Amino acid sequence: MSFSRFNGQSSFTRFNQQTAQEDPLDRQIQNAETRIKDSGYSLKSADRRNWFEKATNLPQGQNWFFDALDLLGRPAQGVLNVLDKNNTMNAGNAFARGFSGEDKVRGSDLVDKAGIHNKVAKTVLGTGLEIALDPLTYVPGGVIAKGVGKGAGLAGKAVGGAYKAAEETIPSFARFSENNLRPAAENIKDGLGYMFKPDYKKDVTLTGGKSDFLKNAELDTENSRRFMKENAMSDLANTAKAAGGIDTGVDVGRIMEKDLQVNGPRPYRELSNDPQILQAADDLMKSNADIRNFAAEKGIDIPELSGYMTHILTQEEKKRRQLGKPFKIDVGSFGKGNPNKKILEKRKLEGSAEDINQQMGREFFNPNAYFATGVGHQRLLDYIHAVDFRRKVLSNPDFAQPFQKGMDVGKNVVIDSNNYKFLKESGDTLDGLNLADKVGGQYVVTPQVKMLLDRYQRMNSDEGTKAFMKAFDGLTGMWKKMALFSPGFHIRNVAGAMWNNYLAGMNTAQLGKYTFQGAKEVAKALRGKESAMYKEFRSQGLGSSGMTQVEFGSLREPEKGIQKSIENLSKDTKGKVLQRTNPLNAFNTSREVGELADQANRFALYKWAREKGMTPEQSAAKVREVQFDYSDLTPFEQKARRIIPFYTWSRKNIPFQLQQFVQDPRKFQNINRLRLNAQENVGLTDENIPDYMKESFAMPLYGSEGKGRMLGLNLPLSDLTKLSDPLKLGADSLTPLIKTPMELATNFNFFKGKPIEKFEGQTKQYLGGAQIPIKTAYGLEQLTGQIGRGLSDYLQTDNSVDQDNKFRTPSFGISSLAKPFDAEKYDHYAKLDQLKKLQDFILYIEQQEGAKPRTIAQIKKGQ
Repeated sequence: MSFSRFNGQSSFTRFNQQTAQEDPLDRQIQNAETRIKDSGYSLKSADRRNWFEKATNLPQGQNWFFDALDLLGRPAQGVLNVLDKNNTMNAGNAFARGFSGEDKVRGSDLVDKAGIHNKVAKTVLGTGLEIALDPLTYVPGGVIAKGVGKGAGLAGKAVGGAYKAAEETIPSFARFSENNLRPAAENIKDGLGYMFKPDYKKDVTLTGGKSDFLKNAELDTENSRRFMKENAMSDLANTAKAAGGIDTGVDVGRIMEKDLQVNGPRPYRELSNDPQILQAADDLMKSNADIRNFAAEKGIDIPELSGYMTHILTQEEKKRRQLGKPFKIDVGSFGKGNPNKKILEKRKLEGSAEDINQQMGREFFNPNAYFATGVGHQRLLDYIHAVDFRRKVLSNPDFAQPFQKGMDVGKNVVIDSNNYKFLKESGDTLDGLNLADKVGGQYVVTPQVKMLLDRYQRMNSDEGTKAFMKAFDGLTGMWKKMALFSPGFHIRNVAGAMWNNYLAGMNTAQLGKYTFQGAKEVAKALRGKESAMYKEFRSQGLGSSGMTQVEFGSLREPEKGIQKSIENLSKDTKGKVLQRTNPLNAFNTSREVGELADQANRFALYKWAREKGMTPEQSAAKVREVQFDYSDLTPFEQKARRIIPFYTWSRKNIPFQLQQFVQDPRKFQNINRLRLNAQENVGLTDENIPDYMKESFAMPLYGSEGKGRMLGLNLPLSDLTKLSDPLKLGADSLTPLIKTPMELATNFNFFKGKPIEKFEGQTKQYLGGAQIPIKTAYGLEQLTGQIGRGLSDYLQTDNSVDQDNKFRTPSFGISSLAKPFDAEKYDHYAKLDQLKKLQDFILYIEQQEGAKPRTIAQIKKGQ
């Protein structure tokens, strides 16, 4: 349990002292301790702090992050203590006691003594006073980072020097080091680097030199690919909207494919003469031509696309194939449900989508031109950019050279370039287009070149995952939706993004200004009124690299996602309002709110950086550093994300927060001061609140004498507190699809560190008399996210609510923002825990001695 030594007493402390004598638990604890000591077993000393905690006057077992903040705040504590003591102690002694941690004073205490008693004013003015009186406030942040860096550098040099000296003085060790230790260390370093650092050795050439070519080529390719795909989707949706809506797609497709050849006579189908329909068909054919021209500029030959409409399987056909039932058309294919090459590659079933559907006797291909063209454009743009990247890289001798037999490749790798044709279907076609080309033969390339080519190969090929993994991803996606389905999540998301922008350099006024402007410009862009700077922002590849876009986009079936996006974007204002207010679309509405929040904060930072004088490239790099590019993961990390749902966030955020803390800890110190002053004003200290409230940086909203409500924004800096227990962090991060069965099997809650079922047959009681076994209830709550937990809490009867869970278990992560706190109740349950441990110890003594320890009455009588 953490504690604080404040010079003054809060109102709650005085209140608690008056009522502590009345708590029967104190007597029970004292009696249990007496019985244990009487049995000859000694309780550990009351002061169980380690040597460092004793030397620095730090609380026992406090999280390392708060230890660091405490020590960094000691100079300010010295100054505050001098002001607080007035003439009762000389200034030197007062400063020394504050600096050593013997006395602690909050700025709000001094404000209160000055005659200002309003709680909000005390919190704000007290925090400001602490900042103003802290000597570290006037030390440039970079100086602190340089000091830390210099210390680490000296330590590294000392270790390196000792190692080198050992090599020079001990010949046998030198040989062992050269032949074994150093190569092993280098291999481990490379292995971890390629696993967890997307840019690891990306600038290393075949000969070991340095070049930014590969990094720049990938960045340029990705920026262009994302930007063009976004524009293609937006243009297509605008075309559908102008033509009267998505339902006009069949008429548009009929016009586009009217000249296609068909076996035998074509059934009569009426062609629309509506000017809007005709214009839509013309626009789609023009967009096909634009993509073909773009490919030609890249030296990529794509056949004529006039009258061409991508043929994509309908959702019904895909579901039919997932059942595993083979059809006549699939005879000769490799595996059930895979279309025969002769159908999708050579188009032996000639004609339009409607012609083929009639021949097949069912809805085989989707006849809606908007959906079909949308999928086709996305595939073609992926393909063109992949081929362009491949050509750039394989033609650069610093990163790729033709392989010749006997060539020493060192740490480089040999690839067969013909394995990277980037064709979506087996064979040499993409959506029926003959795109066969012979790339070349074998090449020696750097490991990063192969990793990037593999990435584009996966991007352009079918998912390739087994049915189990697709089902697993689907369940994970559904759990994510339920876990993040709350207004609280979106509010915390905005607050967290603003905190990161604050760390990036924005002051409070700039945060308000640019966040408001960012939200305004993003909203305008969604209405089709894109500003020049927002278009520039998207051209840097930032439009589709945010958390909501990447995390949820990767969990949707690609073609279904494209169709849904076109359908949503093509609605008019009324249609969008109806769609977003429809309870059946609640999950999609929540996702759209998340995307808007993501983009507003990312664009706010970009605009701030541009107006600070940074170039578009520098501003984009700043956004990727601060707000993260969620698609920037290694192949290993892409797989890890399956079993750790929020892996990307933790992987990006924790190193960023740690780096910023080392660079300038004052910002972290200031938010902690605000928390402490706010707590003081409602009768709380770090001693009488749960550690989870402290570690999530919960702020009191209102209250007095230790009761009220906390605001749980769970800011990104709170992730630093998790580093004190990496194993717990890892266990908590696992997907519930894996973690929950493990917890139920072991009857152990990994997060709370205690049993799920405390006694055999334990149940949860719900309204109406319903009872559910506690383990069953726990499993359902974990697997259904926020919705399940909220419903379970709501339906529980008052006398069955687990008060220990209610007042001690964190719910800030994915539930309500305002959490009730009651320090008296928390103290009560903390004492219950203490008493339970003492009682368990008494049982242990009985097992060891073969007899129960004497009772209090027996001890008093001397029996």
